[in-house]
Amino acid sequence: MILAPLTAGDEHAIHSWPSYPAEFKDLDYALREKGWLAQFPAGPTNDRIAARVGNHLVGFSILTKTGLGEAEFYIALHPESIGRGLGKIFTRMVVQQGFEQLKLQKIHLKVRSWHLRAIQLYEGLGFRQVGAKDLEINGKREQFIIMELDKLADHTS
Repeated sequence: MILAPLTAGDEHAIHSWPSYPAEFKDLDYALREKGWLAQFPAGPTNDRIAARVGNHLVGFSILTKTGLGEAEFYIALHPESIGRGLGKIFTRMVVQQGFEQLKLQKIHLKVRSWHLRAIQLYEGLGFRQVGAKDLEINGKREQFIIMELDKLADHTS
């Protein structure tokens, strides 16, 4: 897997990805024109990262700065890339880039409380649960788990 800055062409491609499977239908909004890429546009506070395997765009991630030395992490995979282990590899690479190249001290994220596969993946990479929060997404109230990872934590798994 290769990481590179997300391009305008990548953004256009992401908007045309097929819908997520029914299990993940509530996550599909992140890929659409009013989703994460619109919410976190290219600029000094948002590092937007493309993941490629060969010539195929398999996912994107965003590290959006939320304070001095910290950022919030977002990740989305191409629907056909789900369940192939790419999310763990991609997350590990983005976290490493955040700590080493962006000089972050802390990375945090929100994950839906029902998304046990993602919670286990993040915990396996060293993220720890630090709270919960109810948010309204697309008119639907959902509970999120807040997780964070400090630079000094062991995130090499």
